[in-house]
Amino acid sequence: MTNEPGILSYGAYLPRLRLQRKAIAEANAWFAPALKGLARGERAMANWDEDSITMAVEAARNCLTGIARDSVRALTLASTTHPFDDRQNAAIVATALNLDPALRSMDVGGSLRAATSALRASFDSAADGTMTLLAAGEHRLAKAASTQEMQYGDGAAAVLVGLLVGFALTRDTTTAVPNVTDNELNVAIALLQQNGFEVGEVKRVEREAPANTVLEQDPLASPPAGEASLDCAFLTFFCSKPKVVLTVSAGPGSAEVPSTAGRPAVEAEEAVEDAGFEPRLERVSSKKVEEGLVINSLPSGGTTATRGSEVILRVSSGPKLAKVPVLVGSQRSAAVQQIRGRGFVPSVEERVDSAPAGEVISQAPSAGSQLPSGSTVSIVVSKGEKLSAVPNVIGKLRAEAVEAVRAAGLTPEVSEQQTEVTGQVGRVTDQFPPPGSELKPKSTVTLVVGKSAGGAVETEAGEGE
Repeated sequence: MTNEPGILSYGAYLPRLRLQRKAIAEANAWFAPALKGLARGERAMANWDEDSITMAVEAARNCLTGIARDSVRALTLASTTHPFDDRQNAAIVATALNLDPALRSMDVGGSLRAATSALRASFDSAADGTMTLLAAGEHRLAKAASTQEMQYGDGAAAVLVGLLVGFALTRDTTTAVPNVTDNELNVAIALLQQNGFEVGEVKRVEREAPANTVLEQDPLASPPAGEASLDCAFLTFFCSKPKVVLTVSAGPGSAEVPSTAGRPAVEAEEAVEDAGFEPRLERVSSKKVEEGLVINSLPSGGTTATRGSEVILRVSSGPKLAKVPVLVGSQRSAAVQQIRGRGFVPSVEERVDSAPAGEVISQAPSAGSQLPSGSTVSIVVSKGEKLSAVPNVIGKLRAEAVEAVRAAGLTPEVSEQQTEVTGQVGRVTDQFPPPGSELKPKSTVTLVVGKSAGGAVETEAGEGE
């Protein structure tokens, strides 16, 4: 290839605003009915904040994609609608494009051939080795209801003119890639598009990261990675930024919760973790399930849940335990009520004791013990002391009566009383308490024994003791 000047790159810009030609014709039908013949399609129309300079800047940016801007040594702006008459419009474009402040800049206008004349001059400059950026923009105002109003349109174009071989050998074909990882997918796409990149394939993988979070990108961000290569054709004359492939989280996914009922707690925890869930143990009392085994799980086994979510394992702690209350010293009825109130079964035994009748004198198990519901709690209740019946000793000889009282477990006490009846001498004439009375053991029984006037009665050993 010969080292000749040529167009190395090009770009264009059209405003997004459109004006339907049919609307123009209808608005002016009363005045210029002939416009109806041109009322086909639409025309581009600059918005209120656009002019030939702003449109030229956008076209030039499109033209310089992937090109080192310090290689541009001259800039020409061609237009018949330059917005400024007292300053150079091309200099404004150069500043907006961040070009070398020392480059040559020039405005060309005043003729419909301004752009073609500037292109011819750019080829001449290129022959001398000067790479020239030529931008042309038009924002024409036409007379209302005129043919020009129907045909004119707003827009801009730009070309880069230089030596073909020199450009091919020196052109920078790399570009920095923005970092979009850890962003949501829609945010990542917007960032890439703002920097002139298109999104290629979007790969979705199951990860713990929130759904639609960008995990990886290809090409990698630069920095820290090196700049990515442009996609170029025909000796790098036509280049574009590479498409960026994004790997996006589809969320943790879901899985089936394993069945753990009846399994030991440790084994159940391992099964839940292997399935991708987070186990949490919860101890629950149970009469039916043996201690240490899983009763059930929440969510239950066989249902589908999000990986990484929590699965509660309800583990049996055995039957529910209750504390045995203090029963000794309480009355029988109250003790039985307390036992039943704790869920136990009462067992009552009566025993003769010095404690008041009806009072609990012992219990088993002891107070404070922990027992399963339905266990038996035994109490021993005092029947009180065994009473001795007072024997009937009236009319018996003194010695015989004393012995009978002693045999009943009572203590005899003899009181003598004179009598004129010979048959009552030495015999019991009265007793207190009366016969048949019940007394505590060793209680005193008074015996009245007759004696003759002036005579004495022999005292038996142990009387009154």
